Amino acid sequence: MGDAHLNGAQENMFGNYVIQRGLTAPGLRDEVLAQLANQVWRNPNVFNAERGWLLLLGCLCAFAPSPKMEKHMLKFVSDHAPVETQALLQHRLIQANQKAQQSSGSTPETARTYPPTLLEWTANRKKASMVLQLHCFDAQRYHM
Repeated sequence: MGDAHLNGAQENMFGNYVIQRGLTAPGLRDEVLAQLANQVWRNPNVFNAERGWLLLLGCLCAFAPSPKMEKHMLKFVSDHAPVETQALLQHRLIQANQKAQQSSGSTPETARTYPPTLLEWTANRKKASMVLQLHCFDAQRYHM
């Protein structure tokens, strides 16, 4: 997070790497989330803190913390997240926890299979909704 030489595409690629590690290694998920929480908590550098919160949001979009950590993470996000991203982080955390609770297998279920797309990173960075224009062969157009 302290590397000022990373540009937007490199940040996304690094974020995708971290998220992919969490997706493929369930034992690392809590550690990744705890390290990100440690990096953003009382970080005096606003730019680095914003990057950390964005990466934490990306992780929460992909996988949930363990049942032992979920309440602590929700409390941390509720108390320390920036006002403009607080509700989104809480929503993603609750969604990921619900998805994990629905799984009945011994391996913790993830909210997704792949890291976020460029559209998702951009929407998260701008705190905006994702809208896709779908153009069909029969000339119909849909906004999703």
